[in-house]
Amino acid sequence: MGNITLIGLLRLAGYAEGTTLILLLFITVPLKRIFKSPELVSVIVPLHILAYLIYMVFAISLISDGGWKKRGMFRIFIVALIPFGTFANDPFLSRREKEWEQV
Repeated sequence: MGNITLIGLLRLAGYAEGTTLILLLFITVPLKRIFKSPELVSVIVPLHILAYLIYMVFAISLISDGGWKKRGMFRIFIVALIPFGTFANDPFLSRREKEWEQV
């Protein structure tokens, strides 16, 4: 468990993407509506986009390494389009990471 794997980086990027979405939907947008102040949204939206792009870069890198069935590849990409999908997909990636550590 010492080295960070590409799956580990993808999982971390997924958490960042999901967390920024939570911040955006449940904190910054309500504060924007209540206080009529878009400043916080203008900070969180670029962070969320960056986290999403980083997730996609790691996903493409991971898939291009090979060893993935079509269903697994589809799953990695489709969860990025579903709100909070990266959180739901984390147990799948965790199992896959453990499988690869044993090889």
